[in-house]
Amino acid sequence: MKKWSVTISALTLCLASVTQAKVPTASVSQGPTQRAGVSGDIAINAFVFDTKNNLSTSSDSRIESLDQAAPSKQKVFVAPLGNVRYTFGRQRHQQVYLGTAREDVAVGNLALQLGYRYTFSNGVVSDISILPTVLSGEVWRDPYKEGVSRSKTDEHGIAYRFQLNRLFGFLGLDMAYARNDIDHDDLAGTALARDADTYTIKASTRFPVSRGLFIAPSLRYLRHNADGDAASFDEYRLSVSGFQMWQRQKLGLTLDYAKQDYRATNPIFSKKRHNNVVSLFAVYEYEQPFGWQNWSAVGLAGYEHNDANIRFYDVRQGMISAGLNYKF
Repeated sequence: MKKWSVTISALTLCLASVTQAKVPTASVSQGPTQRAGVSGDIAINAFVFDTKNNLSTSSDSRIESLDQAAPSKQKVFVAPLGNVRYTFGRQRHQQVYLGTAREDVAVGNLALQLGYRYTFSNGVVSDISILPTVLSGEVWRDPYKEGVSRSKTDEHGIAYRFQLNRLFGFLGLDMAYARNDIDHDDLAGTALARDADTYTIKASTRFPVSRGLFIAPSLRYLRHNADGDAASFDEYRLSVSGFQMWQRQKLGLTLDYAKQDYRATNPIFSKKRHNNVVSLFAVYEYEQPFGWQNWSAVGLAGYEHNDANIRFYDVRQGMISAGLNYKF
């Protein structure tokens, strides 16, 4: 699944606090809030994206050589964002929500979710959700065409996610399945056909280091089964996140390393593709700026570098964002 999406639909979140005021050591996921009824966040944020990616439709439509580096392209926009939750049950142990979970924002996963969360009497939290926009966007019909303008087509997809948190008091499991289809894929029927099923599982934990400081490591395995063997790969990802809270300020930092190994020889470049991906994401929140109750100032910044053994697939992308968030 895409790490960041530049479409507004995939950024549909309040970009609220990095974590809740009190962070349990048992799990990355927080479970329902203690207040019954409707709660949520509304925000307005400005975004700046910078991307170098030959596969991105924001890049030049015409390429002269498959050996050329991708040009740098920028995109600036302002987006209203939001998240709404409804908590219910005698013990306030059930919750439905629409938006993006706070714990996902803290590590750079910005995707719209519709979900249901249930907290068991032993503290284990189950969470099931649908991500209707995470794989939607535009792609090139044939990204490898040289000397002519490449044509765009739409990509559609949906993902289903199931989480169990606070298992044994310290473990979180996050599993997902996604299906994506490309309307007009000129590579269909070849080893590079891109319609795909994706399966992923992640294990995570969180523990305190000192007062207000928490560390959250995680391991993830992803299997991407595309129609073309040369477009199919296995990914192994290690992430380490740190969260610091003091007074009215909260800071989250996440460092990722992923290794992607493709399963078959790429027929265009005559070798198997391998990617090494390093990314860094930061989120900062300052509560009650200017003394405004229920308001917070929020900043985001992210950088990702995909170093591929085939130059055409090298990617560099960065993002910064700043805005105001209102909690209700």
